[in-house]
Amino acid sequence: MLSTRPAVMAAVPTVSRVRVTITASDPISREGVVSQLRRPPEVDLCADPGSASVAVLVAGTIRENELLDVIECGAGAIV
Repeated sequence: MLSTRPAVMAAVPTVSRVRVTITASDPISREGVVSQLRRPPEVDLCADPGSASVAVLVAGTIRENELLDVIECGAGAIV
């Protein structure tokens, strides 16, 4: 028996993507971060820092004056 009711289409949520660039002095650390950020569908990795809305800097250590520079530039998080 065929239904005469119209089909109900479920709303598909759209995912807003965030353009991210990654910088690291160590290529192995950089590739580790890239491999982790490649998974989420919300993340769009890009090579050009000028086109990214988020920058990830991978560093083993950071000096106080560098930390102050990062904060002054508007860093949202430091891990």
